[in-house]
Amino acid sequence: MNTINFPEDILVVDDTPSNLSVLVDFIHEAGYPVRSANSGKLALQHIQTQLPALIILDIMMADMDGYEVCRILKADEKTKPIPIIFISALGDELKRVKGFQVGGVDYITKPFFPDEVLARVKAHLNIRRMQQDLEMSNAALQAEIKVRNRMEVKLRESEEKFRVIFENNSAAIAIIDLDTTITIVNDAFCQMIGYTKEEVVGMSWTKLIVPEDLERITEHNQRLMSEPQATHEKNEVRLIRKNGELGYTMMSVSIVLNEQKYIASFIDITKRKHAEADREKLIGELQQAIVEVKTLRGLIPICSSCKKIRDDKGYWNILESYLVKHSDAQFTHGICPDCMAKLYPGLINAKTDDDVKHEG
Repeated sequence: MNTINFPEDILVVDDTPSNLSVLVDFIHEAGYPVRSANSGKLALQHIQTQLPALIILDIMMADMDGYEVCRILKADEKTKPIPIIFISALGDELKRVKGFQVGGVDYITKPFFPDEVLARVKAHLNIRRMQQDLEMSNAALQAEIKVRNRMEVKLRESEEKFRVIFENNSAAIAIIDLDTTITIVNDAFCQMIGYTKEEVVGMSWTKLIVPEDLERITEHNQRLMSEPQATHEKNEVRLIRKNGELGYTMMSVSIVLNEQKYIASFIDITKRKHAEADREKLIGELQQAIVEVKTLRGLIPICSSCKKIRDDKGYWNILESYLVKHSDAQFTHGICPDCMAKLYPGLINAKTDDDVKHEG
């Protein structure tokens, strides 16, 4: 008989000392840890102290038969999984059938044949071990399923939050593969470029960027891919809308390395650029107008009598007013001698008489 080292604990229950001794001895010699009990009640106490891996249980015992012990064990969830092999006399078919009915898994007959007993013990210990492994695997699987379910719930919640933020973002956003194929866009992006989602998804975004800007943006994105920690700069980019018009945008690009995608967001600054262009044009026109207004040149219509000047609207203006309006000249007022004589002859005559007296 080959001796093996086996860690399982086997409980042998029989109220006949000789049978008990024989079973315990050759099971122990086979290398199995073994305990014994000479009654059903004592067996139940041993089991409560330490659960055995397998029980060899005699059917016919004085204080409590094997059937009753088996019923008690199978009624308890803690002891229910323990396999029970009944001991029966040769020819007790009805007792063996009843043993299976109350929860036994096998039986051995008297007189005992050690090789048969050990073969059945080994087989049911292996079955029990496989059951335990299966239970542990199942428990681990159930735990993993719960974790996965929680993760899926969180993932769905995250996806829903992303969708809401993505779709309702005022910025135009596009998710782009590294080969430049547009995969996802939000409504703001479609409104900005004039394409529908069906039209733009699958399109290369290089078709939307003005060629002069594309080389600069491509270099920037390649640098981000090779240097993930690089600063994410904002770049002014001109997009070609569906109607052919140019749209001015401020673009920011992020790299999602594990997904191998770009996330590009655009702020439409077309109105601002047009306003800036209109403002620069107006400033230029005003500056030119100021230069033209303050420089007197060309033919100026002037009255040969009163010396008034006619302006562009056909109105006649006093020379002084015209010059103030159309040049940078400023005036101080006085009276020339001719006008003095004409306007104030008495004042001129009085001055002459005084001069004559001083000479005399």
